[in-house]
Amino acid sequence: WGGPSWQSSLGMIGLAWAAHLREKHLDEDTLALVRELTWREADHLEKKIPSGNQGNTQSEDCTWNTPLLAFAANKHADHPRAARWDELCKQWAINALSTKDDARSTELVDGRPLGEWIVSENVYPDLTIENHQMWSVGYQCSSQLFGEGALAYRVFGRPVPEAYSHHAD
Repeated sequence: WGGPSWQSSLGMIGLAWAAHLREKHLDEDTLALVRELTWREADHLEKKIPSGNQGNTQSEDCTWNTPLLAFAANKHADHPRAARWDELCKQWAINALSTKDDARSTELVDGRPLGEWIVSENVYPDLTIENHQMWSVGYQCSSQLFGEGALAYRVFGRPVPEAYSHHAD
């Protein structure tokens, strides 16, 4: 596994879903290990959300963390930290597509003014994203990873947070 580290949640989410989908075929030791790794990875995301700079908006770094948090919060809803993982999921999602103006917004998102969620600026005012000093369709579409997070909410019977639709239009 090698985590938790900078990009480990991007790979860990596949392991978590695979174990969930095959859990009837896995032994308890394997399931316990996957649970522990999922929880550790979710806890690792209780860290500073990066803010972008010219040439690297950091948006994609934020988007790839939301599915793991969504999965952990929903699959393990009885875990003592599940509510915190859910909050972190929303905050990472909102900040993935945050602009300078969002920090002053009073628009309500998931029950709180948008400005209260904002801790970073990760897209340009026109909502474009850059990485490696370049614009690319792949980076513009990185929020597609929100779909995997939304799936976790739906599979486990909870509503998808409004955070996933922030700047979606």
